[in-house]
Amino acid sequence: IVSSDSDEISEDAIPGTVVAFINIADLDSSDNGETSCHIQENVPFMLQPSYKNYYTLKLNGSLDREKDPEYNITIIAIDKGSPPLSAVRTVSLKIVDINDNPPQFSKATYNVYVRENNPPGYVIHTVEAKDPDWNQNAQVTYSIVPGYVGESLISTYVSINPDNGNVYALRSFDYEAFREFSMVVKAVDGGSPPLSANATVNIFIQDENDNSPKILYPMSSEEAT
Repeated sequence: IVSSDSDEISEDAIPGTVVAFINIADLDSSDNGETSCHIQENVPFMLQPSYKNYYTLKLNGSLDREKDPEYNITIIAIDKGSPPLSAVRTVSLKIVDINDNPPQFSKATYNVYVRENNPPGYVIHTVEAKDPDWNQNAQVTYSIVPGYVGESLISTYVSINPDNGNVYALRSFDYEAFREFSMVVKAVDGGSPPLSANATVNIFIQDENDNSPKILYPMSSEEAT
C-alpha cells in the first residue's frame, strides 16, 4: 500500500521531505511472511523503515527540474520464503518548477551593421534570450535600458518589441552625422521574484554614396560675389 498526499514535489524541497508512506503486507506466516523493501538506485530518494512493515519514502538529495522533470520510483517488496516472492509498485513524482534560472542571451554582445538612409521602422536586428525554467517562469520580456546617444535619449533612435526581441530603427540614420552607438537590452522572466540578464548591442552605421563632391577652390563667380 502506498499513501501520498501529492504526486508532486517542489524543485527546492529540502532533503528529508516526506514523499509517501509505504505499508507492506504478506499473509503468509513465519519466514514466508517476513518482508523487506527497497527502491532502485540512482534516484535522490530513500526508504526509511518506520516500524514493523511501514516505510517512509523521503527526499535524499537535491532536485533540478531542468535536468530531471519527473521521477518514476520503483518500490520492490520481497519476502523470505523459498523461493522468495516479490511485488513491485511505481511511484510517479513530478518536479514543480521554481524560478531559479535567469534568461540567457544567445550572445553577451551583438554587433549590428546598418546602412545609412534606412527607413524608419526598419528591423535592424533581433536579440534572443531563453529561460530553461517552465511556464510563466520561462516567459521572457525585452526592454531597452535608458541611455543616451550624444545628448539624445536612446529611445528616440531605437525601440524593441517586448515579446520577440525585434529592434527597430525609429529614424533614418546618417553616417555623416554619427557612425556608431551602443545600447543595453534587458531580458526579464515572468517569475516571482523576476530574474533578468543584460546584453550589449553595438550598432555600426555603414556609409552609402549619398553626397556629391564639391569643388571648394576656385570658387564659382556666384560664390565669389
